[in-house]
Amino acid sequence: MVIKCIVCGKEFDAVKSFGKFPITCGDECFKENRRRKRIEYYAKNKNTNKNTKKKTNHNDFVEINDKAHALGMSYGQYVGLYMNRGE
Repeated sequence: MVIKCIVCGKEFDAVKSFGKFPITCGDECFKENRRRKRIEYYAKNKNTNKNTKKKTNHNDFVEINDKAHALGMSYGQYVGLYMNRGE
């Protein structure tokens, strides 16, 4: 089967491998195609990975710690007992 390379445009005889036909004519075009896909992926997903974690306010920890010490507990004991109940 004759297929046109997506990188250089050269036509080549493709042999089916692993259930797929190749889309590049050789190793150099394969590496170039992989480089292009990598650049495209990072450009597309550049801003999605940043700031995914919710930033917590330091004052929240201080307030919870103060409540815990007022009850004679440690921070971990207070969170374990009261925070799971929704208080």
